[in-house]
Amino acid sequence: MSIRRPSFRIRFAALILLVLALVIVEGNRRVPTPAATGYAFDGSPATSQPVRSTLRVATFNIAGGVGKDDRFDLQRTVDSLRNFDIIGMQEVHGRTFSDSRDQAHMLGDMLQEPYLYAPAETRWWHDSFGNGALCSLPVTFWQRFPFSNAGADTNRALLFFRVQWGERTINVIVVHMGRHQDHEAELKSSIALFMAMQPPAILMGDMNPIQDDANADPPLRDLRHAPNVVDAVGPYIPTGSAINLDWIFARGLESVTGGFIDKGASDHPVVWAELK
Repeated sequence: MSIRRPSFRIRFAALILLVLALVIVEGNRRVPTPAATGYAFDGSPATSQPVRSTLRVATFNIAGGVGKDDRFDLQRTVDSLRNFDIIGMQEVHGRTFSDSRDQAHMLGDMLQEPYLYAPAETRWWHDSFGNGALCSLPVTFWQRFPFSNAGADTNRALLFFRVQWGERTINVIVVHMGRHQDHEAELKSSIALFMAMQPPAILMGDMNPIQDDANADPPLRDLRHAPNVVDAVGPYIPTGSAINLDWIFARGLESVTGGFIDKGASDHPVVWAELK
C-alpha cells in the first residue's frame, strides 16, 4: 500500500503560511533605534530672536494623539500646545499607511514650528514610537541615543538638543522612562547627564515614578531637593493629586510660573513652566 504525498498545492500553501508567519513575527518585533545626531530641526524656519523676556517650555505625553475618550484627534493636541517656545513630547508615533508623516512632523506642520522626531524603536520596518520636540527658537545641535538596558521590556531613547535663546545657549533633555526593572537605571543616567550639563539646562519628560508619591522614588526625590536645581512643576501639583508623572527641572534658570493644561487630548496633562 503506497502512501500518498501531499499535493503540490498543499505544500505550496503550507510554505506561503510559513513565510507569512515569519514576516508577521519579524515585522512585529520591536527593535531599538541606533544613535543619531543633527544640527537643526526640520520644517518651518526657527525664530531668530525670542519674542518675550521669559522662556515658556512644556512637556506632553501625547499618547499617540488618542484622548481620554479613546478618540484620535491631533487637533486637540495642537490646541494644548500653543504659545510655547520649547516642547518635549513622548509617545509620538511614526508614519502610517494613510500618512507618510510621523506625528512630530504633523504637529510641526499644524503649529508651523520646527520639529524633530526621535524614535526609540522600529517596528514593521519603519520608525514607530518614541519622543519628539517642537521648538520655535534656533536649534544648533541635537542627539538621540538609546538608554534602555539590554534586558528591558521597552525601548527608550533620550533626546538632547541645544537651543539659542538670545545670547544664551540652553541645553535641553527630553526623556520617557520605563516603569519596570529599567526605570531606576534610566532615571539615574538622565539625571547624571542633566547635572553634568553646562547650565542653563532643562530636563523634562514623562519620568514615570514607580511610587504614587514621587518623594518615595529616591532618584527623583533627591533631584527635587538638590541644590541649584529648580523643580518647576512641584509647586503647582494640584492638592490631593495621587500621582504626578511629568516633570520639568532646570539649572541656571529661575521659575516664574507654571502649571497643568488638561483638555482631554491625552491621558496625561501638558506640564509647563515659564523660566527666566
